[in-house]
Amino acid sequence: HVLNRDDGAALDQFETGFEQQLLGERIADLNLRALGFAFFGEIGGSEYLKAIHGQVNGDAPQIDLEYERSVQLFTYAAIVKGLIQSAHDVSDGGLAVALAECCFQGKKSHVIGATIRLNDTLRPDFLLFGETQSRIVVSVSKDQAKVFTELAHSRKIDIANIGTVGGDTLQINEWIKVKASELEISYRHSIRNIMSNYSP
Repeated sequence: HVLNRDDGAALDQFETGFEQQLLGERIADLNLRALGFAFFGEIGGSEYLKAIHGQVNGDAPQIDLEYERSVQLFTYAAIVKGLIQSAHDVSDGGLAVALAECCFQGKKSHVIGATIRLNDTLRPDFLLFGETQSRIVVSVSKDQAKVFTELAHSRKIDIANIGTVGGDTLQINEWIKVKASELEISYRHSIRNIMSNYSP
């Protein structure tokens, strides 16, 4: 997830969390936008289907390579223009996992929460854990929101305002409410926890 600028410098922005990119920003002034924000109920082959239901089946998510390219190029342009404070691709685990990882991708024990409001007719597990392609969660300051939105529309990129950054808890509608610190502990200790419960 590394982009390169024309001068050869790396823009390692696609898996940066909220805290990592917020130095000098007021947390209350950051909104979350989702790029390429479409849901097709694509749960086939997903981490959710395997982890929760013990199934490895179904069709993999479809991908429009031209639209994927457009989303990537738009994100690159917005980063270069200083419009994006943090960015995280939506891939394994879907939107909920991407948002959780955003809460602790900075320095260890430096966590930030977010309040998310999703509006869709899909069943919640598909909405949260479906792995529809070409989606990126970004944080944008309020004073840059208009320019960011206009740039996205000019490039025909779908965007949705899904919430705000702040507090110490990740809340997604009424479905998920968990301390960001608990998410970090679970993530950083995942292998140890799996091995401690392993029985050959």
